[in-house]
Amino acid sequence: APLWWRDVVIATGIFLVGCAGIVWRRLRPQTGRLVMALDVFGARLRAANPRPRPTPRGAERAIKVAQVLELYEFFHGFIRNRNMYYVEPNITHRLTKRHQLSYAELVGASRAMWFVSHFWGTPFAYTCGALEKHAVAYCKGGMDWRNTAYWICTFSNNQYKVKDEVGATLSESSFYLALKSGYCRGTCMVLDDRAFPLTRSWCLFELLNTFQLSELQSTFEGLLLCSNTGVLNVGEASVDVCIGIAKKLSTLRLQDAQASVLADKELIDNLVVDEMGGFSVVEEKLLSNLTDALKKAQEATDAKFNEMNQKVSARVHHNEPRSERSSGGSVCV
Repeated sequence: APLWWRDVVIATGIFLVGCAGIVWRRLRPQTGRLVMALDVFGARLRAANPRPRPTPRGAERAIKVAQVLELYEFFHGFIRNRNMYYVEPNITHRLTKRHQLSYAELVGASRAMWFVSHFWGTPFAYTCGALEKHAVAYCKGGMDWRNTAYWICTFSNNQYKVKDEVGATLSESSFYLALKSGYCRGTCMVLDDRAFPLTRSWCLFELLNTFQLSELQSTFEGLLLCSNTGVLNVGEASVDVCIGIAKKLSTLRLQDAQASVLADKELIDNLVVDEMGGFSVVEEKLLSNLTDALKKAQEATDAKFNEMNQKVSARVHHNEPRSERSSGGSVCV
């Protein structure tokens, strides 16, 4: 081979090695800091719960919102705008590795008060904000909202035994056991303006069971649409979020929902047809729920605008210049 060709190969190799070195040097400090952070946080968890114990699958394996927020607040510098696809393998999976338990069991599991339906691709910060808004809005009886317990698949499922968590049939899955336990007050669906949970088959399965429970159980509060600006059902979400979700749901086709495992999608699709009569029935119930939520959001927004309008009008009236008339009829200001 000509010498110039050999020189090109050598130069290219040197360049690639240099690039790899730069990438390695940039990633190494971040990785080292994360390892140290995991050690510190792990020690904190061991002090709070020295002997984590296995808990039966289902509603008894929930996690308090305070524990979720603590996780985010400690690692927010690493998580930033990342989602569960980062949080689980890089943080919670490594924290639970020693005991091979779910994260809820590691920190001390609670009995579920609410079931959470969410998409792993939603930024974790958004999910935390939505759960906090919901906990504050629905906390009852003087209870500290931080103690509100949620069944969240990422934290409640043992990620080392996913096959066991899914079960041989849908009715044996941990999702089903938690939602149908009789302890959950309702389903909190974490939605942003992209409504990604409704594009996932497992969320569709949760939606189906939520609608069934709403008809069978009078104390069940049904589907609550939760955003990081508030719960739509009580009129607390921002106007932009409400409009974005409404636009997405108006064109959504639930039959297009996907699953990581094709067999799961087929099982859930068949269940929708067999138990609900088809996707159109589920879509109708979903849109009816959304319509009610949007009405409450509109009423709350109108009330806020009216209140602000009255305050501004009162201020304008208060600040009107007072005219003093002289005896000759001229106006002195």
